[in-house]
Amino acid sequence: METGLALMVIGIDSVPAPTLTPWLVNRFGDGFRDGLVVPFAAAVLGVLVSVGKRT
Repeated sequence: METGLALMVIGIDSVPAPTLTPWLVNRFGDGFRDGLVVPFAAAVLGVLVSVGKRT
């Protein structure tokens, strides 16, 4: 069930991503240049680890 849901989300994301990514970079800037990638990745990793401990 979880694998199917994850694959569905990836499939849905693949449609708007090529259009949204350039717009988001123009709007908010490049995350690597602005130093936002590492804190965001740490937050995502923390959420994934906490969810993994519940199962």
